[in-house]
Amino acid sequence: MKQGILLLGCLAAGFMAKAQTPKEKFVQYGLLIDRAKTTAAHGDHGRALAIYDSAFSLVPFVGYDYFDAVLNALAAGMDDKANDLLIQATENGFKVESRYDPDLQAFMLSERCMPYLNMRDYMKARWLAHADTAAIRKRKDIGSWEVLIVDSMGSVTKGTDPEAFDRLLAFTKEYGWPTPLNVGSDFYHTQSLLLNQLDGYPDDPRWQQILPYIRSAMDRGALPPDYLAPFQDLSDVAHDRPMTYGELLPFYSNDPSKWYFVDRETLNSNRAAIGRGSIEDLAFRLNLDLSLARFAEP
Repeated sequence: MKQGILLLGCLAAGFMAKAQTPKEKFVQYGLLIDRAKTTAAHGDHGRALAIYDSAFSLVPFVGYDYFDAVLNALAAGMDDKANDLLIQATENGFKVESRYDPDLQAFMLSERCMPYLNMRDYMKARWLAHADTAAIRKRKDIGSWEVLIVDSMGSVTKGTDPEAFDRLLAFTKEYGWPTPLNVGSDFYHTQSLLLNQLDGYPDDPRWQQILPYIRSAMDRGALPPDYLAPFQDLSDVAHDRPMTYGELLPFYSNDPSKWYFVDRETLNSNRAAIGRGSIEDLAFRLNLDLSLARFAEP
């Protein structure tokens, strides 16, 4: 009888795992990535690599996250693993040359990296074979909200391109919101543009135009579930509210007066729901003293 109950329990667990939605899988992935980073911060690079492997088995297409995994492999003295991870990253649209680290640079310039270098062009071709190359080219045309303006005296100042959002919206209507699946690591560029220039989250009319596309991508598991969290925290700070997710803690690392969060239990629950580890783990990785933070009353 006990064996029968155990078997049913295993079958139920297996069914629940199989029934996991793409968005739920991405949340689990994010929690694993966060745990790997914290484990690495404790100096256990081998264990961190094992956690990264578990994460990439769930969601293999976020090329950007392979960067930290590669650094862990190098720190652990595992050159073969570093090469394997670089190969996987390139196949998933990560531009290795876009990130700099002295250890990685030294590795890339050495014979130790030849297994990857011999495969690099092939893996880039594999990525482009299933990427949306038209969307990648078109995304570059969006440009930046910041432009250089030269006045009649030849002085150069920075200004805002008022047509940039229109180009972004037109792109989105044609191709959907950029995701790691269709444009690789370039999808971070669009988030950066929004963070730098688009205020009034989530009620501004421009936000209302693009949010359905972003949320649709998140719901189908094509976009990280924490994608909108920084914008919510920015809105909280702008309105003197406690941060919902604490995602701006790295940004405000030198200004404890901005470390104002919802109550600790709610904060960590909110973070877990978007695939983020605890605020304590984040503070540990940043070497910050959370006793300086303020938490709202429950």
